[in-house]
Amino acid sequence: KRAIAAVDAGIAALAGQYDDRHLIGGPTRPMDGHPHLALDRLPANMAPAFLAVVVPDLLRAALIERVDGFYADREDPPENQRAKLIAQLEAEIADLEAAEEGLIRQAERSGLPILRRADADPRAVLAADTSLPT
Repeated sequence: KRAIAAVDAGIAALAGQYDDRHLIGGPTRPMDGHPHLALDRLPANMAPAFLAVVVPDLLRAALIERVDGFYADREDPPENQRAKLIAQLEAEIADLEAAEEGLIRQAERSGLPILRRADADPRAVLAADTSLPT
């Protein structure tokens, strides 16, 4: 349901970007005095907006079909269990980061300086030695 709502919001956002002046004006402007449709001059980034305005239902159906296909064989956890699973995974990551920091400090004490990752968790980096696993 959230994916379909995202599709609908995305189509609406694309439709809001549509501007005839850029999409139609340039390619049909007669450069040589003879009006013609120069499709090679259509801005590529305007194509999705054009589809969202001209055939929104067709675009929606195609996107929903792909979303359904993407999720068809997946066994995602139920919505009511996701917060608990995320909390468990975050706790596991925190434990692993603390273990990593403990190993880095052990290596430093042995004379092997190791650079920390730029995205290392500050809670682990600033933790007291006694609170890290050995």
